[in-house]
Amino acid sequence: MSQQKQCRIWSLSGLSVEDRVLLDSLASLGWAFPAEAECGSMVGLAFVQPKDELRKVMEQLAAHSRMLWIVVCDNNQLSELSRLFSLGIVFDFHHRPVQIELLSATLGHGLGVHKELLQLPEPSTFSHDMTGLYDKARRIAGTDISVVIHGPSGSGKEYLARYIHQHSGRSAAPFVSLNCAGLPANLIQDELFGHEKGAFTGANQAHAGVFEQAKGGTLLLDEIGDLPLELQGNFLQVLQQKSVRRLGSARYVPVDCRIIAASHKKLSDLVSQGGFREDLFYRLNVIHLEVPALAQRRDEVLPLAEYFLEQYAERYGVRKHLSTEARFLLQEYHWPGNIRQLQNVLISAATLSDTSIISGQELNLEHPQTELASPLADQVRLFEQQTILRAVRMNGGCRNKAARQLGISRHTLYRKIRQSD
Repeated sequence: MSQQKQCRIWSLSGLSVEDRVLLDSLASLGWAFPAEAECGSMVGLAFVQPKDELRKVMEQLAAHSRMLWIVVCDNNQLSELSRLFSLGIVFDFHHRPVQIELLSATLGHGLGVHKELLQLPEPSTFSHDMTGLYDKARRIAGTDISVVIHGPSGSGKEYLARYIHQHSGRSAAPFVSLNCAGLPANLIQDELFGHEKGAFTGANQAHAGVFEQAKGGTLLLDEIGDLPLELQGNFLQVLQQKSVRRLGSARYVPVDCRIIAASHKKLSDLVSQGGFREDLFYRLNVIHLEVPALAQRRDEVLPLAEYFLEQYAERYGVRKHLSTEARFLLQEYHWPGNIRQLQNVLISAATLSDTSIISGQELNLEHPQTELASPLADQVRLFEQQTILRAVRMNGGCRNKAARQLGISRHTLYRKIRQSD
């Protein structure tokens, strides 16, 4: 069954008549709701009833953390369920009575977001240094060697981890990601190792931890530098024994997943400061990959901007282009938030722009107030030259293709190249 316009249905205590009518309305809009075993979609619609115990709801939805959940509930449940949103377990909420068209749009947006999370820019989009990094990642993808990825927040560490997974022999199995900085210590333990039914008050259902969820696949532990020290020993034991024991269980379950750890903090520095176990560090740090900040990869800014605008066009059917001024500003900006900030800036500008051309002002970038090193004409000329040379390089040195891509004649391109020599 195609994954287009299909979602998984979940309910703790069954569906009300109103909910079944809602599903019929969604079906009339083209949505399908296959059984769990047949459902390839990673978007779910969870119905919460007034009598449901919200702790159970949270446990059940958290146990399927790879799903993008949209919750339908009563208006008076929103405040209590908001914790699910803050923990990243729920993608969005709708309260009864539900507006069908709005819910359908939310489900469609969820599918688009999930598709975007799985898609990677082609390595040809990247600078020379990053292409070399992805070449190295591809070489190690066929092994089960542990990898540590270091780099600033938003620089593309998860993209790199997904690239390793997708080029490995484990690509058909799950890729599971857990942000160790996003959960309290007690929830991290539960997410890592899981629990059995009755392990603690309110544990009415068994819950598989991420080691079990990633069976046969890849487990990314993001921001592992924030993993509490008391849990690092338990984590090391799992790596050594290749098995995990759920809270409340005496049985060990074999672990079969490739471990990738990522952090914006240098783990070697944390070791010297006593914040990270040395034995765990050496266990994980077999291969070390360094992702530089976007400010150090300025050649990537414009290709990535075009990539994000192409994604926007595919999702919303609206194609936007960058003005010369906008391209100049993107290239010169310092990008403290790295690729994630670039993506957000482009999506915001594309959405708010009244025309098909995004102006520099619509990027809403705050540039530091510094004196210009050269007159504006010289800066524009330099930017133009850099853009032309980059287009030639990206087209394998073929100047004819570069001219067509830039929308100028061959004569103009040759003349401008001669001027730059």
